[in-house]
Amino acid sequence: MKKTLPFLFISIFSFIAVIFSDKYIPTYLSRNINDIALISGFVITLVLSWRFNRSRTVFLTFSIAVLVFSGNLPIIKNISFPTLITLISLSVFLISSTGERGVFSIHGLKKALFIVVPVAIFIITVKIRPEAVVIFEKNLLRPFEYLNIPNYLVISGTMIVFCLLSEFFIMRRTDYNAALSSMLALIFAFYFKKDIDNIHYMAALIIITAAVLFSLYSLSYIDELTGLPARRAYNEFTAALGKKYSIAMTDIDHFKKFNDKYGHDTGDEVLKLVAKTLSKVKGGGKVFRFGGEEFVIVFNGKIKKDTLPFLEEIQELIQNTPFTVRNPKSRKKFKKSGKKSGTGKGTVKITISIGVSDSALETKPFAVMKQADKALYKAKKGGRNKVCS
Repeated sequence: MKKTLPFLFISIFSFIAVIFSDKYIPTYLSRNINDIALISGFVITLVLSWRFNRSRTVFLTFSIAVLVFSGNLPIIKNISFPTLITLISLSVFLISSTGERGVFSIHGLKKALFIVVPVAIFIITVKIRPEAVVIFEKNLLRPFEYLNIPNYLVISGTMIVFCLLSEFFIMRRTDYNAALSSMLALIFAFYFKKDIDNIHYMAALIIITAAVLFSLYSLSYIDELTGLPARRAYNEFTAALGKKYSIAMTDIDHFKKFNDKYGHDTGDEVLKLVAKTLSKVKGGGKVFRFGGEEFVIVFNGKIKKDTLPFLEEIQELIQNTPFTVRNPKSRKKFKKSGKKSGTGKGTVKITISIGVSDSALETKPFAVMKQADKALYKAKKGGRNKVCS
């Protein structure tokens, strides 16, 4: 649930920012957003999304572009806007079912077809059965049976909301989450205003671009497996340290043997457990995943003798936290259902070794870390499952 809250916040913020953009953006700015400005915005968003392999965001943004310039496209300019919104929502629904597998590939072609085919089928139907299309469009504009809103809003809104829920619990891509929320806001903006201003489109593009940049930041600074700050974040954090600090190097004992015996999937679960436990360290320690089974804890403003009680406490906490090894079948069931299985191969004890040093003799973080690494080697050579300085 904690991991879902940021995505929920991004969804709500993106929706509100787009749908109410015309209320808070100065009129003189909104008037200056012409087709050239929108084209430039689309190009920037599309190139940035493509550059960082966000294929679903690329095609969703392209879908929004179809809405923006539909009046200028000869093939689809005669399609009513509610119908086009419904068709584009269907395309987004289909795109959301795919993964991130590139833009210029067979998988990218499939996503492109998800946009083209629904519109093409509708255009062909117009030629063959125009009376059926008339009935279809009338039904889209009719109020929904239980709500006083048109059917097109219920249909398109339901598909986008379903995609958002899937994103919350499965893919968890910040940029695509923001793009879906922006798309939903555009649909509601049309319902309330009977038209969509350029300011709404530009707000959506800004939100999506910002989300792609934020996603890039997360990839660079946050370790995807454990959720801890990664090595680059560590480098920048230590660069800003004062004259008094301590650095503790932490390593999981016999992790390679554990991986060889139980498999890498179980090893990943161990890394998550250790990361979660280390993040509870007291004394103001900030935890980073340094690489592999190594973690680093930085105490700004404390020398090593001040940090030893906190490090010993966290070392004992990990030692006393049982880890249940699930068998492969129960792990597969867990991945499918999301529910923990009671069957397993028993519990094992996870231990860590810690080496700590401070800035008393060395002033540069790299040198302090090297001393901490020597202390870590001392802890491992001395029997592991201990703290050395």
